[in-house]
Amino acid sequence: MDALRNIIWTIIAMSLVYGIFVVLIPFEILSQNMRVFALDFGSFRYCGLVFIIGAVINLKYYWDLVFTGKGSPDPLIPTTALVSRGIYQYTRNPVYIGFSIILLGEAVFFTSFLLLIYSILWLLVFIFIVVFIEEPSLKRRYGQSVIR
Repeated sequence: MDALRNIIWTIIAMSLVYGIFVVLIPFEILSQNMRVFALDFGSFRYCGLVFIIGAVINLKYYWDLVFTGKGSPDPLIPTTALVSRGIYQYTRNPVYIGFSIILLGEAVFFTSFLLLIYSILWLLVFIFIVVFIEEPSLKRRYGQSVIR
């Protein structure tokens, strides 16, 4: 029953977060049609499709949290096991990397300077969250096994 609850909660949380911050807000920025600076990438803009890689990274992140970590991305339903395999061998924060790749990919694909600024601001927020909130919390919960 816990696994089903974690799956449902993860799908709801993922839908809300991505619906708001990856779809609605970028759509609103683009619909304003404000061109502060023209980003003319030409056909290079199709490299912005790299955001698909970010989506795959994030799907793997959620999968690992639910099925390996036996929890969810929500701090109210935290993982009960430290996930340290797969992409977690390289980073403890794949969701932030994936999220940033998605937003940067959107900025390049849609040639939007404002989306670029938006994605950079999120990257700074992620750095703050990792350094001042997540890392201290992980060290308290899992001790030395977090430190490599």
